[in-house]
Amino acid sequence: MKKITLLLFFLASCYFAGAQTTVDCTVGSVNTTYCYVNDDTTSFVFTSSDGSDLQVTFNAGQVENTWDELIVLDTNGTELYNGYGNAGDLTGLTFQSNGDTITVSINSDVTVNCTANGYTQWDFDVTCATCTNATATYTVVNDCATSGGFLVNVDVTDIGSATSLTISDNQASATQPLIAAGMVQFGPYANTTDVVISIQNDQDVNCTGSSGSITQSNCPPPAPVGVTCGSGSSTFIFTEEFVSGSGWTGTSFSGTNGNWDITGGSANSVDTGPSTSFSGGTHLEYEASGNSTATASAVSPAIDLSTATDGAELSFYLHAYGAEMGTLDVKVGTSASGPFTTVFTHTGELQTSATEAWVPVGVNLDTYVGQVIYLEFRHTGTGTGFHGDMSIDYVRIETCGSFCIAPSSIVASAITQTSATVSWTANSGESAWEYVVQLAGTGIPTGSGTATGTTSANLTTLSAGTSYEVYVRAICGLDASVWGGPLTFTTLAPPPPATFTTSTVGTTGTQRAAVDMNGDFLDDVVSIGTTNVNIFYQQTLGGLSGTATNITTTSANNSPSWSLAAADYDRNGFTDLLYGGGNGVTFMRANATGTGFTEISGSEYVFSQRSNFVDLNQDGHLDAFVCHDVDPNVYYMNDGTGNLVFNQGGLGDIAGGGNYGSIWIDFDNDRDMDMFIAKCRGGSSTININEMHENDGTGTFTEVASAVGLADPLQTWSSAWGDFDNDGDMDVFVGASSTADGTHKLMRNNGNSTFTNVTAGSGILPALTNLGIENATYDFDNDGNLDIASNGSILFGNGDLTFTVFDNVLSGNNGSFGDMNNDGFIDAISGTTLYTNDTNGNNWIKITTTGVASNINGIGARVEVYTASGVQIRDVRSGEGFRFMSTLNTHFGIGTDTAVTNILIYWPSGAIDNVQNPTINTHHIITEGQALGIEDETLENIAIHPNPVGKVMNINSPINLVGKIATIFNIEGKRMMNLKLTEHSIDVSNLRQGSYILRLESEGKIYTQKFLKL
Repeated sequence: MKKITLLLFFLASCYFAGAQTTVDCTVGSVNTTYCYVNDDTTSFVFTSSDGSDLQVTFNAGQVENTWDELIVLDTNGTELYNGYGNAGDLTGLTFQSNGDTITVSINSDVTVNCTANGYTQWDFDVTCATCTNATATYTVVNDCATSGGFLVNVDVTDIGSATSLTISDNQASATQPLIAAGMVQFGPYANTTDVVISIQNDQDVNCTGSSGSITQSNCPPPAPVGVTCGSGSSTFIFTEEFVSGSGWTGTSFSGTNGNWDITGGSANSVDTGPSTSFSGGTHLEYEASGNSTATASAVSPAIDLSTATDGAELSFYLHAYGAEMGTLDVKVGTSASGPFTTVFTHTGELQTSATEAWVPVGVNLDTYVGQVIYLEFRHTGTGTGFHGDMSIDYVRIETCGSFCIAPSSIVASAITQTSATVSWTANSGESAWEYVVQLAGTGIPTGSGTATGTTSANLTTLSAGTSYEVYVRAICGLDASVWGGPLTFTTLAPPPPATFTTSTVGTTGTQRAAVDMNGDFLDDVVSIGTTNVNIFYQQTLGGLSGTATNITTTSANNSPSWSLAAADYDRNGFTDLLYGGGNGVTFMRANATGTGFTEISGSEYVFSQRSNFVDLNQDGHLDAFVCHDVDPNVYYMNDGTGNLVFNQGGLGDIAGGGNYGSIWIDFDNDRDMDMFIAKCRGGSSTININEMHENDGTGTFTEVASAVGLADPLQTWSSAWGDFDNDGDMDVFVGASSTADGTHKLMRNNGNSTFTNVTAGSGILPALTNLGIENATYDFDNDGNLDIASNGSILFGNGDLTFTVFDNVLSGNNGSFGDMNNDGFIDAISGTTLYTNDTNGNNWIKITTTGVASNINGIGARVEVYTASGVQIRDVRSGEGFRFMSTLNTHFGIGTDTAVTNILIYWPSGAIDNVQNPTINTHHIITEGQALGIEDETLENIAIHPNPVGKVMNINSPINLVGKIATIFNIEGKRMMNLKLTEHSIDVSNLRQGSYILRLESEGKIYTQKFLKL
């Protein structure tokens, strides 16, 4: 906000000059009316016809007081006036140039204005001066001791062409005459009164001059007077320059709105706060950047006056420049937690510019001699604007006596994971100290510390990522000071389990993908332009090509401004693309050599969000699905020849849309793809409820979010799905884009198609503070436990639904994920930055699924990898997160396991492949049907009856079949039904008459039996 305000200030200083107007001195005055608008810098320039001086007189007009300035410039460009008149009223203001040109300007902000807010428009006359105006200066005189306000001295150094003058103010004070150069005084006035002085030439009614607005915001606070000692000289036993703020406690020093901040002068909002600190380069400042009425408290370390004599005084420097300055209360107590007694109060503005000098303040503390005290600086904002950055610096306590003074300016440096250096400043020639290092929050030490004869200590054997507090006290013979501090610091966190090295890839265009484009099953880097597809192909020996292959396309009707999806939907061996645009959907269909694309754009209006490729009707051909932001979702059915037919409705039809992040997963383990939609529409009672569409195995979907426990109003754009506890089913992390309707949630799959919120205890909150739209699941450190990438942070999984959060590991938008150098570790690409995984010693296996009866990419397949540690699962999917496209390969980290027992692939067609003893740390390309499933000998004695079957098939079995997957194929091998058994019978009434095959399977083992349907 501060930077924006500053920018507006600079913009407003570039005035728009209107046409120059000549004032004909033989004719008379020129009248101008004007009603200004927002962000107005219009100037009116007037020039006399004969070289005479010009006079401007305002008959009427208003500006927004303290915000929109009237500016009058002299012939040479210097300011004659820059102000707001009488609290915004310009009536009666007069100005005279020293030359033949005068300029009248407005400098308005972007809120209140004359046109929109009913202000009186400007009405002013410009005339040729018939005299020479008097020359005067105006000085504010502090009269606080007498009247509590101020006086104004008017010093006339030249009466011009007049022989007598009448001087008046705008507060109805008695006029005062003057017949020669001299000074008159007006007042007293109450503080904050806007005083305007007028000087009238008694011999020429048209010859009048006015001052700018003159005021005094506040009476200056009492200055320090010092302490007089009965013998010897006084000592400053406490000094704080706010270099580090160590030992200070209170509400917060975060610098956020309504809190204290330790900052330098350059960090202020415009028109408030000091331009520089008084001492040491930093100071304590109240941050009023958002109309805050909050009270901020800053409590000092202990100050020992227990051996003080004669008296004590608090002194500090105050800077209170800003039109919305709040109230400062300085308080004293004998405990850090209070109660505190107010010893000084200041409300409102004190300085009138950022460069005006800091004002010293003195407060008598004689009543606290003999005690240990704490100071509290307590500030409350006005709530009326951001011009309220009240500032404090160079706080000191002066007293008499002989003291052992606690050190100040305790700072930590050279902080590592396990060490730090702490240093401090001696305040009165001390040469011995003790220090204590302990966990933050422990409190003031009760015993002795580690002795040292230097003003620094090297701390070792610290724990990584841990907050500590340090106390230091001076040792003066047998005496010791109070403990100074605490200084709080945090050791560096250990590096994340996976780290990345960044490099630049010269991509052009917008949305990116990490996906194989040329059929070699290696992830390439893809970026999209309006008329091109830009590809950095991965090389067979690893790494990306040095230069891009730029494939020219027709000018796409829709760019992938909202999402990008990829798959080979026409089965020609080369990847096609889907552009999800704000007005529609465009497909870029790769040709038979992968060297060109044909654009296919529909005429339908689609406000695209997440897009995916998926086989909706399980016919072996990829269809496309696109979330619609404002209407029912749309999908494109593949006719089997690579042509996509537009459909709308049936998969998320809530009026108003709100469909943001679709992802296709088999959440109920019944071997078909279901769809979860992350929804975002703040404040809506229906549109923003997340949806789960369950597939019944025939391509019919039912919305079941409420029944399964996922109907949440959380504002979210995407979710991350994976088996985070390695128990064989998909859990979900729903990432919040806003906390308006709740925050991030981790939901455990209970194994019975329901979910339980397990966020508490997961380690995700409050550690994860990032909000955003991108969430995705990968095993970045290949330890065998799935991790979550959330808006640049990585939540490293521990395999038990708990996570360790590391922020800012990746780009804030996550980017696209894939293995860009074929080393078995997941990398990322965001913009032109490649994040290459630094790898570790963990083992891995990578799998490309190539469908035969299923779609060619195997999208929708369930892949399971078995090792000594257990089983891991993945679903092959196109399109996760919100915007980007990531790899179609499935990656498994297997940690320290040295072998994979077998890989099971459950294909969308119903086929099962069981690849046994595959080589680890290898990329396996598995074609559907290359490794048949194993017969389940435990099912040898089952029987179907009746056979032939009418409506219901009953299954007699010596073992419990509940939970096993039943698939029915026609005699040509096409899957007709698929379900997870809940009883020992199947309703087959929807099957046509003919011969069929029933297959039962569990954990890769299968049993088949033919039957006849009547």
